[in-house]
Amino acid sequence: MSDACPHCGVMVEAGTAFCGTCGKAVAAGSSGPRIVDSSNLAGSQVGQELQSQELKKTMNKAFVTLLVVGILQLIIGGIVVATGGLGAGAAGAFAAALVVGVGVVFLGMAVWARWQPMAAAITGLSVYVLLWIVDLVADPMMAARGVIMKIIIIGALVSAIKAGAQHRKLRRAMSGNAA
Repeated sequence: MSDACPHCGVMVEAGTAFCGTCGKAVAAGSSGPRIVDSSNLAGSQVGQELQSQELKKTMNKAFVTLLVVGILQLIIGGIVVATGGLGAGAAGAFAAALVVGVGVVFLGMAVWARWQPMAAAITGLSVYVLLWIVDLVADPMMAARGVIMKIIIIGALVSAIKAGAQHRKLRRAMSGNAA
C-alpha cells in the first residue's frame, strides 16, 4: 500500500517517515506529518541531508558568536587605549593590550569555527567563562555589568555545541547507512 506525498505528489510506501524525492516528512498513519526535532534522526538519506543542512546553519552560530565577541573586544580595547581608561603607565598599557589580545584570540576562534565549529565553540565557551571568572575575581563589582549580554553569548555557544553534537551523530548514522 502506498500514499502520495502531500508536498510533491510522488507515491511513497505507507509507514515511510520521509518522501524519497523531496525529503519532507509524510504522514505516519492519520496523525499528520512526523515532526523530527533535534533529538531524532530522519529516516531517509534525503531527510538526513536536509536535517544536516539545518544543523550546519545552527552550528554557524559558533562562527557568528565568536566573531561578535572578538569584534566587541577589539572595539572596547580601542576605546580603552584611546581614552587611557585602564590607567597610565605599564599596568594600563598591559591591561589594554590584554583586552585587544583577547579580541584577536576570539577572531582566531571564529576563523577556526569555519572548519571545526564544535571544537571552536567548546573552546570559545571555556575561554569566555574563564575570562568572566577571572574578571569577577579581579573586580567583584563586575558581576552584574553586562550580565545579559554574557548570558546571550554563553547561550549561543551552548546552542552551537548542541548542534555540533547532533550533526556528528547524524553524520555517523549517515555513514552507517552508506556502508
